[in-house]
Amino acid sequence: MEFQGTFAVEAPVEKVWDTFMNPRNLAPCMPDLQLLEVYDPTHFRAVVKAGVSFIRGKFSFDVRVVEQDRPVRARLQAQGKGRGSAVDVDSTVVLIRTARGTEMRWNAEARLVGKLANVGSRLIESTADKKVQEFFGCVKGLFEQTEDSSD
Repeated sequence: MEFQGTFAVEAPVEKVWDTFMNPRNLAPCMPDLQLLEVYDPTHFRAVVKAGVSFIRGKFSFDVRVVEQDRPVRARLQAQGKGRGSAVDVDSTVVLIRTARGTEMRWNAEARLVGKLANVGSRLIESTADKKVQEFFGCVKGLFEQTEDSSD
């Protein structure tokens, strides 16, 4: 399954990079985050409460930054496991300077196995889209709060 999108914010590329490359900054926006362990700048573990249809429970994701070209491009890989299912995600983010700030273009390819793979791509895509929108809406709010407080 493939997912992609764009995110625009009125902030400099360097600020967007620093925010997105530090999972502690994004923790308040990660839907249903139960635990975050940051091991080093390129490796962290996140445990989230997740569910699609009848499959509900905690998923533990081991995330690594496998490539980065600061402040314009990063590639991350995540392996998640939980309740009879597993997911591998390979994602890339590209930051582009714009006249109004920064545009992020992102894409992710997810491979599912186990019970989760049997649920059906429509349900999974719908749930994933909802969580992505929730995440980026929260992140946009973080940047707006930072801009308001710097005035």
